[in-house]
Amino acid sequence: LIVAELPSNYDVAAGFVAKPASEAWERLRDIESWPAVFPDWIASVEADDDRFHIVGVGKERYDFYPHAEPEQRALDVEAIDELGSADTLKLRVLDMPGGALVIVAHGRLAGTSDSDWARKRAGVAEGLAAL
Repeated sequence: LIVAELPSNYDVAAGFVAKPASEAWERLRDIESWPAVFPDWIASVEADDDRFHIVGVGKERYDFYPHAEPEQRALDVEAIDELGSADTLKLRVLDMPGGALVIVAHGRLAGTSDSDWARKRAGVAEGLAAL
């Protein structure tokens, strides 16, 4: 098996939480709490029917459409930016001895500047490390 390097427009971040996976899941499935979880990426969240309006710390705007599988502790969030570019962020919470492993896989939306992409990658990674 040969593992290839991730494409440059995709990133994966992980963090360990020394609490049960069910507690980590309850915190992370609530997108309205993401400004506290990912403060270096998301500035505000506003719920609106089946979606959330997101403003990033760089004033970028997205609509998030979440699709959760609570039994699997899986959350797929379709993110659409103001230009119509779309990607699906995939969040998983896995049971581990002594806690939970949280994994987030996410892509770079078309039109995202290098600095915004670097900020998003760092913000997701730092948010998970701080869990």
